[in-house]
Amino acid sequence: MTVPSYIHFQALSWLCITKVLIALLGLGNARWILHRAASAGSQSKPLCIGPWRHAGAMNAVCRALPHRTSCLTRALALHAWLGRLGVQTTLQIGLARSEGDVEWKGHAWLEYQGQAIESGQGDEKYPLTLSIPEAVRPTGCSSQ
Repeated sequence: MTVPSYIHFQALSWLCITKVLIALLGLGNARWILHRAASAGSQSKPLCIGPWRHAGAMNAVCRALPHRTSCLTRALALHAWLGRLGVQTTLQIGLARSEGDVEWKGHAWLEYQGQAIESGQGDEKYPLTLSIPEAVRPTGCSSQ
């Protein structure tokens, strides 16, 4: 089954919005705004294709862009997009350090009903360190 082209356009839109928000506002504020946008769509109609197809469309868009997209940016964009469609996912972040290596390396991915829904899952190489089911308001924001 082929993914409709409008799904790719939506993936590109969510990815661009996520990149701009992170660049302008920082990760914490961007995550909170994306969560708010995703929460607004929780009463949406059922998906015409599964969340795995949305993840595939997001990955295809990321591969087509001239600049590399981090796994965290991709996962945040997909998390917000699927949330807007009424699909609850969990953002997973794993960290690992090779023996003798001084730098930590990390990977972010999404899970839907306990299964990773995008390629490059990190659950084997990167043990789960942080699980984020929903965004919380960053400290320092006004309550409006």
